[in-house]
Amino acid sequence: MSQTLVQRFYEVAKQAAEKTALRVEYDGRYHPLPWWFVKSKAKHFGIGLLEAGAAPGDYFYIFPSAHPAAIYAELGALTMGLQSLPLPADLPEADFARLAAQFPPSFIFLGERDPAFLQNCLPKLDRLKRAVSVAEPTSEALPLQSFRKIVNSGIRHEASHYSTYRSLREGSNETQILSPIRIDFQGRLEENPLRFGDVNEAAANLSRAAAGIKIRRLFSDVDFSRSAYRIACLYWPIILGVESALAQREGSLSTQLRLVKPEVACLSERREQELETLLPVTPPPGFWNGLRHRWDKRRFRLHSGGRLHALLYSGNLEEKFREKLAFLDIRSLSLPSPPPQ
Repeated sequence: MSQTLVQRFYEVAKQAAEKTALRVEYDGRYHPLPWWFVKSKAKHFGIGLLEAGAAPGDYFYIFPSAHPAAIYAELGALTMGLQSLPLPADLPEADFARLAAQFPPSFIFLGERDPAFLQNCLPKLDRLKRAVSVAEPTSEALPLQSFRKIVNSGIRHEASHYSTYRSLREGSNETQILSPIRIDFQGRLEENPLRFGDVNEAAANLSRAAAGIKIRRLFSDVDFSRSAYRIACLYWPIILGVESALAQREGSLSTQLRLVKPEVACLSERREQELETLLPVTPPPGFWNGLRHRWDKRRFRLHSGGRLHALLYSGNLEEKFREKLAFLDIRSLSLPSPPPQ
């Protein structure tokens, strides 16, 4: 049986401890985070969840955040056998309440969501043990705790929970449910469980599609609540053991690509349009056009960091866009939509 995402993460973190796992942008720079650091945060957050009363099978809701704590939190929750539910930032309160009634959350990572929305839902969240925020909470009216305090709790109580942590980490298997739902490219929620084996299969398909490309770094600015994007931009780099560079939504795409120098990029629709403005017009055959071809390729390489070999997209890429990418020897790899239930 092949390794699950969780098992692969800890193996890579051990083998490539000092190498960069994530590059996160803030203050106009991409800051490298090594594998040992990501592992430590995920491990201690997971142990902190055990100390807070988490049990395998509990539901862990995740709202998006540009802060890497969202990634540490999910990996820590999955390590402890919890099922993650990545949700869109703009999920209406009524839809959240219906989802919470069917999959009662034990923990909620609030991300960029205002915790005030929980006030109306709190009477129905009878299994909620903790809502987690990146910043220190300013109100005591909610069972709200900062990410930092849960990690510190995990550090303090590591000895008492270590055997449970090891057995859960090593005992995960491909049939285990990673998430009870999937969200398609349009943001529609499907009650179709995503299992660890599904992630392995999707990652293997991506690797076959990208055959021949030496991937060291993958750049993305997409909405991670969408299941296919999450698999491609967060889980697949873990399985490959390569860097994942997570972009902010502001700033020039060309500037960010030059800073990151990725081999593969997965861009939001807005960013795809920005990339298209950097692509040259495909010239007809001819000697002078051949010279122009070489110049256009060189110019684009300067604007894209010099290493871009493939673009991952959701299936809506226009034919003329694909032709321009092919003209520049950049492969366009379509991400499959999550299969229906």
